[in-house]
Amino acid sequence: MTDAFGIPKRSGESGAGDTGNPVHAALPDQSSAMREAARNLLDKAVLALEGGATEKALGYLRKAERLPYDDHDAASPLSLAAHMYALRSVLDAYEIDRRVWLDAADVLLDPMRTWNPLAMGDFRHVLTVVQHDYGTTATEDRKLRALIAGQKVGTIREMQILAGEELCAVVVDLLEIVIEYSHEADALIDERTPDDY
Repeated sequence: MTDAFGIPKRSGESGAGDTGNPVHAALPDQSSAMREAARNLLDKAVLALEGGATEKALGYLRKAERLPYDDHDAASPLSLAAHMYALRSVLDAYEIDRRVWLDAADVLLDPMRTWNPLAMGDFRHVLTVVQHDYGTTATEDRKLRALIAGQKVGTIREMQILAGEELCAVVVDLLEIVIEYSHEADALIDERTPDDY
């Protein structure tokens, strides 16, 4: 059994604590509602960022950050939503064109970029999750190793220890990374001619 991040739980660990309290039986429904609320607010933040309205985006993220910690998923709804948004975006590129998903990341992983290190680390982690869980070629593996060589790959829990403005600032940077990644992937896909496929 795994938690919301795909990390195996120890035997007898419920994610909410093995208290035997019947109140925990309602947690999956509450978790689903909080995940949905966080996703909706995150989607609004992405639209705001794409329109250049960073302060408006932060307003949505602050609302998501105030959602209660999800004991069932062992995650804050905002950090989980941000991580899953990044993963979905990379998977979209991976599934559309296997030659594009790492090419689009190449520019973003330049260590000279000034995004928050935790946001960059989480994005690198997402790339390794795709490699591990979805199958990559030896060529892709070599390219990914070269892309992240000497750079910090975040652990899946690092955003979990953050709260308030610190968490919102990391999430803003992660969203901006993913938005730029998606635009880069779309541009690379558009450059392909029908003969390339």
